[in-house]
Amino acid sequence: MQYQESSFSQFFYSIPIVTRVLFFTTLSFSVVGVFYPDLFYLCYFDQEQIASGQIWRLFTPFFCQQLGFSFLIHLFMLYNFSKELEEEYFNKDTTDYIFYLLFNFCLLNTFSVFVGPLHYYFISLFVYTASRANPNSIVSLSFGITLRRMYLPWALVVLNFILGAPILPQILIILIAHFYYFLRHVIPVHYPTLPRLV
Repeated sequence: MQYQESSFSQFFYSIPIVTRVLFFTTLSFSVVGVFYPDLFYLCYFDQEQIASGQIWRLFTPFFCQQLGFSFLIHLFMLYNFSKELEEEYFNKDTTDYIFYLLFNFCLLNTFSVFVGPLHYYFISLFVYTASRANPNSIVSLSFGITLRRMYLPWALVVLNFILGAPILPQILIILIAHFYYFLRHVIPVHYPTLPRLV
């Protein structure tokens, strides 16, 4: 008798490894946090607790989200954009993709010290990077609105602002994502003698 994989198992292993970890860690932390609210206390970004040795707080805020419709949108975008980046932009180079994440997470944590937690909007990193990788493709938003992908990060900022989200964290995250893009693509072209930083 030949063993057949379940459809969930096939789906699970079809996801690239880093995207799989990001997706299922976010799903797990967020769902468990509903039943054990203390988990959110142990995960949120707290400078004093980090200084006292709780270094996991540098990473866990990225994975804790409040359940609701916005959480489903977050998971959908995380899955699609992270998978696209890992498979196409980084050409399945896991090490390069992990470096991208760590580089941007470090910048997000640094800015979070000065302006407050930015972790909730980190999905904008993926959206911006993917939009720069394929700027001229057309994307469809709600209500039949279509636009070139290069404008998607800004459209999401406007949409989130209309829905009541603060605008500064989203713009800072786009600037952080652009800084990575600048180091990876602009500097090597215009200043080829400089060493590559990313």
